[in-house]
Amino acid sequence: MTVAQVMALIPVEGTISATLLGSYLDIVQTELDLALENIFADPAIVITEDECINYSTQNTNGSNFISIRAWQPTDLVLKQTTIDNQNKVSLDEQPLVLGEDYVLWYGFQGNKIPGLTVPVTAIKLLNARLSPAGIIRVYGTYGWQAGYPVDVQNMVANMVVNLAGFAISLAELGGASGAKRIKSMTTEIELSDDMSEKLRNYARSFMDDPAYIAILDKYRYATKETITII
Repeated sequence: MTVAQVMALIPVEGTISATLLGSYLDIVQTELDLALENIFADPAIVITEDECINYSTQNTNGSNFISIRAWQPTDLVLKQTTIDNQNKVSLDEQPLVLGEDYVLWYGFQGNKIPGLTVPVTAIKLLNARLSPAGIIRVYGTYGWQAGYPVDVQNMVANMVVNLAGFAISLAELGGASGAKRIKSMTTEIELSDDMSEKLRNYARSFMDDPAYIAILDKYRYATKETITII
């Protein structure tokens, strides 16, 4: 997101400088992208086999439904192997064949949506179960979509504005440990390293809010494997 997008969602112009707001936005987006495993990178991330992500099952009797977070369906490549091969740069196994070895599960409900590019969030193996010692290697274009969806944009904007208020309070009380200088209490605060770390920790604490957890979990756990342990 940009500062202009944040201001459009929650007008703060004249209350705090765009430069300073941008520094808060950087902190929020960094922490949020870590929490969401960067599934909204813009542009989307192209991953080659040597950078692949391996997925496994937690079921002790294996599973044919494997959650794979979020990938674009175009040029998606899957290989099945065992966990002892997970660090190999290139596998000898041939890619699985769509429609013969597996089918794709899209988004939250599993189906494509006409007119929308819905990410692949899981696969269903057709002829076998993935054992606890097995992995599915995935590479291609990683991510849910390029840029945040509307609900995440609103979350970011709220977090940034709340972080700005917290920063001003810290600067008022923290002296040199909170900020190196205060040009104007409401418009310009130069962040010290100590101040930046406090703000990062506060940004992480936002994610404990039940409303934010619901948004995060919506995308983090778009599909969940049913776990059975015997």
